[in-house]
Amino acid sequence: MIDVDFMILADDAQIINERLYLLGGGVNLLGLSSFPFTIPPLNAVFRFRVPWPDTDTLFTYSLEVLDPQGAPLAQRKPDTPLRATRSDHLPEGEDHYVADRVCFLNLTFQQPGPHPFVLSVNDRESKRLVLWVTTI
Repeated sequence: MIDVDFMILADDAQIINERLYLLGGGVNLLGLSSFPFTIPPLNAVFRFRVPWPDTDTLFTYSLEVLDPQGAPLAQRKPDTPLRATRSDHLPEGEDHYVADRVCFLNLTFQQPGPHPFVLSVNDRESKRLVLWVTTI
């Protein structure tokens, strides 16, 4: 079963040749002066672990940001499915990894509290990361 190896929040991120380049990575606390507050771009960066039997099959994902009561603030779902293609350079049976990112532009927080980022693979929740939003 395809699952999420890791997810991290960052100010900016790029993925080039399967390598992750992060600026301001590891965000888990955001202090804001007032509410509602619209933040500059925030990137969710993640890597999928694809077991050998699941390589060369299509899979989908979605990422949803929730408010402290669990109501959706934003959601992203790519238009095309992903595929982890078997590499000739890995031994048979080895897991494969596929990295991706989602950039949220103009994300507006209405109130302080925990704001979960929920990443689902093939419509099944696979990883949840909480961004704590506080008043400074």
